[in-house]
Amino acid sequence: MVFDINFSSYKVRFLLAYRSPNSDEYQLTVLNDLFCWVYNSSLQSVFLGDFNFPLLIWNHSLIPESSLDFIFYRNISDLGLHQFVKYPSLNKNFLDFIFASSDALISDVFNLPPISSSDHDCIDFKIL
Repeated sequence: MVFDINFSSYKVRFLLAYRSPNSDEYQLTVLNDLFCWVYNSSLQSVFLGDFNFPLLIWNHSLIPESSLDFIFYRNISDLGLHQFVKYPSLNKNFLDFIFASSDALISDVFNLPPISSSDHDCIDFKIL
């Protein structure tokens, strides 16, 4: 889902995504193409969602290079996006992320308990 929110002096484009843990490399390519399309707009951008990459611990050099986790990490890094979630959202797995085109766009990121029967923590944050 892609949508824009108008703030008093600027507009932010959001991309909300879910990637199935059973997704293949083709589906990852489609997701990356969508990231590129949203990022290449003239607007500030925020990408968030459940990306289901259990091997991906952001800024960790031990991601297996043959994995889809590494391909996703490389794609996000190549776009120059900033990642804001610093804790696992499901047990010890980092599955849910918030990325933004500017490191000054997001602040006060923290986790909250899951809602209802969800097994993922909620992630709360502020848009600056």
